[in-house]
Amino acid sequence: MAKKKASTNINKNDIAKLKEYAEEKTQMLQLNDIKEQETKSEYYNILENDKNHLPLKILSLILVIVISMFIVYKLVISDSKFILTNNITKIYERLANNLVKISNSEILTSKYNLYGVLEFNSDDKALSIYNDYLYKINFDVDKNNKNYSFNASIEKDSSNILDATYLISNNNQYLKLNKIYNTITIDDNIIKLDPRFNDLLRDYDLSKLNNAAKQIKNIINKHIDKKYLSKDKNTITLSLSKEEYSTLLSQIIDEIKDNNNIINNLATTFKLSNSDIIKYLDKIIQNNLENKFDNIKIIINTTGLFYTTTSYQLLIDNNEVFNLNTNDLTFTFNYNDTSINFYKEDKYKANINNNIYLTFNELSYDTIDVDYKLNNDNYGNAHFNKYSKSENKSGKLTYSLVTKNSKTSFNFDYRFENYNTIVIDNPIDYNTISEKDYLNMINKINEQVTIKPIANYITSTLEKINK
Repeated sequence: MAKKKASTNINKNDIAKLKEYAEEKTQMLQLNDIKEQETKSEYYNILENDKNHLPLKILSLILVIVISMFIVYKLVISDSKFILTNNITKIYERLANNLVKISNSEILTSKYNLYGVLEFNSDDKALSIYNDYLYKINFDVDKNNKNYSFNASIEKDSSNILDATYLISNNNQYLKLNKIYNTITIDDNIIKLDPRFNDLLRDYDLSKLNNAAKQIKNIINKHIDKKYLSKDKNTITLSLSKEEYSTLLSQIIDEIKDNNNIINNLATTFKLSNSDIIKYLDKIIQNNLENKFDNIKIIINTTGLFYTTTSYQLLIDNNEVFNLNTNDLTFTFNYNDTSINFYKEDKYKANINNNIYLTFNELSYDTIDVDYKLNNDNYGNAHFNKYSKSENKSGKLTYSLVTKNSKTSFNFDYRFENYNTIVIDNPIDYNTISEKDYLNMINKINEQVTIKPIANYITSTLEKINK
């Protein structure tokens, strides 16, 4: 008997249920995948959607900047060496700015003419003989060729009573008494030429000096070691024993001496040889050995988060020698036998050694006007107005002095003009001048020049020539 075959028939209802279950599972998987994709998209949208999430991005950027600033502040801005070297740099920058201003001065150019008129008045018997005259000067300078001409004339009631010219050309000297005698050659036996004269009027290349100062500033900042520095809140102190100061100074000067660029710039500026500059630096070190102190301190007082400097102090053996307030540039100085107190009330004032008292009515780069008092008895005023290029390069210097017995004042107006070429026409050797010509010159001077001290000076000079 044959076996019965197993049934493979599935109920239609069961098939339908299986399909429904499969569809539900597929939908659940799709929903989970959609949720996962939405989560990822939301994360990326936060980072990438500028319109919807710009505030969050700005907040993140600010947070990064604040953290960076905090790191810079802690590691750099609040660092004691940074504060000190930054102050040295600022001092250099102020020096550099002043050098630029000075370099624009007319007196530093190679060629110029200085013209001035002096008026003098005094009721002192010894000085009153100079009253009522106009004293005029013309000073022509040609530094490149070492040609100088100094002309002085005296006038009274529009009449010329003296017109004399002293000339220097290539270190040769000449004297000309206009309307009295021709140009005379003279030598050091008659009028001794000070060797410092050419040094006084030589060219100063302040751009070279500025370059040297900048490099010296860098060397100083380089050699300041943090071991010498201390910081207490907003006060930074550089403290050195005599030995440490000497060592530091020697290190700085030795590096300056080894820097050919600095030495060359200094030599060019001051028209000296490189060896002269080296000798001067060596002398600084040598003089330092004579210092008689145990310790020296430089204190920088600051304020605020960014350590804005409010004052500098210099202490030697814990005694304050110098104190500068950077807000109003007032200061005190007290060392050896000199004391200066420069302070501000309604105006800037100064007291020097407790016997000179100054009140500055005006104080600027272009104008200084100061009242002064000496020993509580004598007093007066001094006024200096630097020339203005917009006002024909003119300026003024006035001075007055009042004592118990007299009043004296002078007024000097000056201006810079174009250089006048110096011409020396057929000079006469003083050895060839006849006795008769000497006597005629002396007689004319005594007749024309009514100011006896001036006449006596000229005639005594001529007598030297005659010898």
